Amino acid sequence: MSNLTAQNENTSPFDSIRRTDEQGEYWLARDLMPILGYPRWSDFKDVIDKSKTSCENTGNVVTEHFSGLFLKNPSSKQGRHYQDFRLSRYASYLVAMNGDPRKPEIAAAQSYFAIKTREAEVIIPAQSESLREMEMQLQILKLQNENLNTTLQLRQLDNNMLTMHGAELVLALRGKSDQIVRVEQTVTEVLNPKTQTSDRILTAEQLKKIIKTKTGQTIPSMKWFTDKLREKGRDVLLVPVTRHQISEYVTPEALGEAIALVFGDNRQMVIGE
Repeated sequence: MSNLTAQNENTSPFDSIRRTDEQGEYWLARDLMPILGYPRWSDFKDVIDKSKTSCENTGNVVTEHFSGLFLKNPSSKQGRHYQDFRLSRYASYLVAMNGDPRKPEIAAAQSYFAIKTREAEVIIPAQSESLREMEMQLQILKLQNENLNTTLQLRQLDNNMLTMHGAELVLALRGKSDQIVRVEQTVTEVLNPKTQTSDRILTAEQLKKIIKTKTGQTIPSMKWFTDKLREKGRDVLLVPVTRHQISEYVTPEALGEAIALVFGDNRQMVIGE
């Protein structure tokens, strides 16, 4: 029984002896020799020489496909070497084509290398192209993700700036004073039941929020803020509101002056620079 017929029908003997290195796949001539039905090196060497001629006649560089090797014989006590060849897939195909066509092993080898060579020419490039497309798609997704992260970071920065300083100051710092908008802050209106007049005031929570937005400062309480204004002699900025007791509130119209009085008119402190 030949080496070919002894193999499992799903396993090729040529795949079992195929080798790979940094230059790619290859076969050693002495590994191929018995599988192709050649018991003597001298006979198989003639087939290799014919194959090299075929390679040259087809316009290929012989040394790119047939690399001569002299390997040390491990069973030789005198350290003798033996000749071998490193064969590319194309070189192995040529060896099969130049072998004795009467040998069934040669016929099987011709079929194997013809099919595999065709796969290498058609299927592998197609797979490589698909892999390149997938790599490009992954690169595009990566760039899109990076752009999204950058956009989210910029939006977060904008939100922080708006929270700290408000839209009016943020636009001014960006040189867009012609686009300045004034955002109406939420205020509270109180009605005097005796006079039926109303006053717009800022409650403690409203005042704390607006102060934080405009200056980045945190005030401990409404009383702390109004006491600061009274120390400055600017009681007129406060509106007394009678509930179960008299409480004083800052009016929205007076807030700018009130902030300057409490925190000073130092621009760096106001805008948090």
